[in-house]
Amino acid sequence: MRTLGNEATRWHPCRLTPAAPLARPGRCACLRHGGTILETLIALAVFIAGIAAIIHYYPLSIRASHEAADLSQAMLIAQAKAEEIRRDNDQGGALIAAISAQTEPTSAVVCAQDARFAYRFSGLSTVDANDAPTTPRVVIEYSDSFRPRKGAVAELKFLQ
Repeated sequence: MRTLGNEATRWHPCRLTPAAPLARPGRCACLRHGGTILETLIALAVFIAGIAAIIHYYPLSIRASHEAADLSQAMLIAQAKAEEIRRDNDQGGALIAAISAQTEPTSAVVCAQDARFAYRFSGLSTVDANDAPTTPRVVIEYSDSFRPRKGAVAELKFLQ
């Protein structure tokens, strides 16, 4: 027994203050530890659903990250090739005019900066047939040695 002021009380963890009575005489509310089996199963189901979502979306996010990095690299290569064409173009614009007149893309050339990519020049879009015909553009795609899948990774229009 402890003495608190003038009154003698028993201290118990369930009491809010030392003078507060027990919730039910003879029974302690704090002796009820944990939850029911149903609560545990629901919590486990929510936890497993969260883990399953993470397992499902993690590879997708990694793939999207790689595709974004490839697109950035492809656009960097396309800008470099467009600048090379602008640099090598003569005063009359013969080189850019020749690329603009191309109705089919040139043959693919593997990039020296990154062997995963190949570039082509074309006067028509390989992505959208109605997009500004006779505008010179650089088309970047994966090289056949890296990924034989055809299709443009990036396409950059450029003018003089």
